[in-house]
Amino acid sequence: MTETQITSFLACAQLQSLSKASEQLFCAAQAISKNLLHLEKELNCRLFDRTPQGLVLTETGKEY
Repeated sequence: MTETQITSFLACAQLQSLSKASEQLFCAAQAISKNLLHLEKELNCRLFDRTPQGLVLTETGKEY
């Protein structure tokens, strides 16, 4: 788990959007998505449900 992954998680959790998080963090949405996928893999759980309306925290994501 890296600081970048945690920062990406927190921005996405707060903003509920990859694109808004990418604007706030000044990096590509694809990079943030990759950070989230690596974090989820490392923790062996899903943190977000990805919907057409944006990101929604799972129960595990809320606990994290």
